[in-house]
Amino acid sequence: MDLSGSYRGVVRRLMPQAEIVADRFPVMKLVTDELNQARNAFRRRPEDLPESVAPEAAKAALKNSQYAVLKPEEKLTDQPVEKLAAVKAVAPNSP
Repeated sequence: MDLSGSYRGVVRRLMPQAEIVADRFPVMKLVTDELNQARNAFRRRPEDLPESVAPEAAKAALKNSQYAVLKPEEKLTDQPVEKLAAVKAVAPNSP
């Protein structure tokens, strides 16, 4: 189902017993957009990261990291894998 509130409201009103299921592509777009927004916010303001992370190191790691962060890790080639490792090194709570 489309994720817009008006569409969901109509479905609930006309078919109250229907089970509402969201299409995964719009959900993944929302997740990807939020992740990219957070990445950009930390890139612009690295001083918001924990004190244990040097702002300049964070800024360098996050610069040009969109591809490495948003693409599935198993599909990355060598250079983006290195970039992702640099991002993980400065990211708070990274595995």
